[in-house]
Amino acid sequence: MRPCTLSPPQQHLCCAELFGLVDGYHVIAEDLNGRTTTWNEPFRPWRNGSEALLPILESHAPTSLLISTLVTNDLKHHLNVSAHESARRLSTLIGHGPRRRRPSCLPFAAKASARAWIPKLMRSSPTSLKRLEQELADAQTARGTLTSPRRRQLTPGPKEPGASPGRIRPELTRQAGIAGAGPPGDPTMPPHPLPPIAGREAAILELVQQRPTVPPRTHLKPEQLRSGFACALHMHQPTIPAGGDGELISHLQYMLEHPGEGDNHNAEPFAHCYRRLADLIPQLIAEGCDPRIMLDYSGNLLWGFEQMGRRDILDALRFLATDPSVQPHVEWLGTFWSHAVAPSTPIPDLKLQILAWQHHFAALFGDAALQRVKGFSPPEMALPNHPDTLYELVKALRECGYRWLLVQEHSVENPDGSSLRQDQKVVPNQLVARNSRGEEVSIIALIKTQGSDTKLVGQMQPCYEALGLDRQTLGNITVPAIVAQIADGENGGVMMNEFPSAFLQANQRIAGGSSGGTVAINGTEYLELLEISGISGADFAPIQAVGQHRVWQQVGGSSSPEAVEVAIAALQAADPGFSMAGASWTNNLSWVEGYTNVLEPMNQLSAQFHQVFDPQVAADPAVTSTEPYQQALLHLLLLETSCFRYWGQGTWTEYAREIQRRGVELVGSAAGPERLLIT
Repeated sequence: MRPCTLSPPQQHLCCAELFGLVDGYHVIAEDLNGRTTTWNEPFRPWRNGSEALLPILESHAPTSLLISTLVTNDLKHHLNVSAHESARRLSTLIGHGPRRRRPSCLPFAAKASARAWIPKLMRSSPTSLKRLEQELADAQTARGTLTSPRRRQLTPGPKEPGASPGRIRPELTRQAGIAGAGPPGDPTMPPHPLPPIAGREAAILELVQQRPTVPPRTHLKPEQLRSGFACALHMHQPTIPAGGDGELISHLQYMLEHPGEGDNHNAEPFAHCYRRLADLIPQLIAEGCDPRIMLDYSGNLLWGFEQMGRRDILDALRFLATDPSVQPHVEWLGTFWSHAVAPSTPIPDLKLQILAWQHHFAALFGDAALQRVKGFSPPEMALPNHPDTLYELVKALRECGYRWLLVQEHSVENPDGSSLRQDQKVVPNQLVARNSRGEEVSIIALIKTQGSDTKLVGQMQPCYEALGLDRQTLGNITVPAIVAQIADGENGGVMMNEFPSAFLQANQRIAGGSSGGTVAINGTEYLELLEISGISGADFAPIQAVGQHRVWQQVGGSSSPEAVEVAIAALQAADPGFSMAGASWTNNLSWVEGYTNVLEPMNQLSAQFHQVFDPQVAADPAVTSTEPYQQALLHLLLLETSCFRYWGQGTWTEYAREIQRRGVELVGSAAGPERLLIT
């Protein structure tokens, strides 16, 4: 914050004349070069404007008017601040000062185009705030800080077909502020357009069944490898009805707007975590390393970036998803759009969640980028163990083009009910799903080992574990062992602070073949190398969801839906600890027990949605492109978010109840007055 920062007398006069303040006003200069709105400069002390403003106002009280420049100092590259966030921080300073002696505040802009609206800027005016954000974005672009020097240097490659903003729905890009999509401050835009979660079902399903025309380039030779480590970062923030007038906003936005609550002060560090791989990967490539990382971003989070206008993050992710220079190094994993827990998600909604994410990813990064997504990361590492739910999940994954999924080691078992052997955990397995009618479908599973996920990945333990492994026997040949692990990419001090240096050090250590055959590798890349070695799915050991051995043993020879339910009831009566609620990354947390007030409304809304829309879609598939369908679908998907059953009763379950209430109204409106909905 630089109150009237025009030092020479003629500049003071110019600033004052702009607002007609020459005659009868005494203009006081309180400028300091480099002052920011609310940010501490790591190299120059006393630059935090929020700390300086109140003492300045007190020392000069009473004052009538405070004139502040648009603070382009916030946009210095090392501060990692977006124009959006700078605008919000400046707006929070308006109204500062002793309540009875508080001056009016006028942000000052050098551009004449801003002078008409700046005197009207108030915190309660989102339109003015958006225009302020555009001023800062223009200044940021002029300074050349939207992309780091390293990223500009390493991303000259042509844009991928389908990745241009023209493939994104115009009303979405206007709101999101995506580069090249028009001014994010357009006051005519709708306040919260829908995310692109439906409407291209047939085209998406056809696309994902095809192999990428140009597979990621890799120089790895399977016969030269001893072991590999595959690390994935999971990123998620839920969507909550906590904006102005209960609007749907990202929890990340809520954190930024309420920094005094809990750990919300970590909001901007989180945002930095979401984009930092776009710097770390090119840095390692430039150093001669061969890094790998897998990325899993929920649809909620991607939509949140768009809603917030965080083009700094979106540009970084687009670079990681589409730039040819990083494609061999970065693999994107599919997931459920709204971070649903698979075992307790209504079966008809499993495929809706999968397809919604694929729609959104393709809209942001292009069809070619989606075509390369062949691995799936289940939210919360939750794997169903009820035979019918697991069967429908695996069937949906295969229909949606996925080749493999990541599973927690204790969520699966061998066909005889035994736990996986240690050697099974470092090679692929074949997850077999058999339903109550005896039908089977399978998919390759990479095993995520149990443990403290954030510490393991944050300190790059998979690398050091892989260094101690030798090749494993599959079929009649030996193959490289693989250590697979996933962790929240932003949560906790380890991931926020220790991961970057640990990631750099691990990749630097193994650079140049100095590791004796241990490499960083991604999941699909690893499976393709096994194919080159002559390994097929028949060589992978069959596994199943934990607890299913006891079910099939209880059922006996003849399987039917009734027989399976009788067997499950008998097992639960004999053993209260026996559960068909699935398994996830944690054994001490249930996604079902104690959450009847969320699960029952969720199941009711799902039943109502399918009762109304399934006949319409069957008659005309274009219904999925209509706003009534997409609005109802959005609320159904949001209600299934795991966060509403993670934080216990209270605010989060109330969020769920509000989303369910709105969903019921939307489905009811689509049904019409003559339809009687399921309750």
